[in-house]
Amino acid sequence: MSEEKKKFDQKAYIADFNKKNYDRIELKVPKGMKAKWQEIARSEGVSLTECIMRRMQEA
Repeated sequence: MSEEKKKFDQKAYIADFNKKNYDRIELKVPKGMKAKWQEIARSEGVSLTECIMRRMQEA
């Protein structure tokens, strides 16, 4: 077998998958707000992303 055979790159695969399947949104919030939102998400047993998405779908 050739030494040049490409090895599977897990990070590149995940990055490519995410680029094809998700949109990115960057939020800038006042200092301290992220921690408050994280605490709410933690109390609900979900990630911060999931917490925000649920609330946006309710709106």
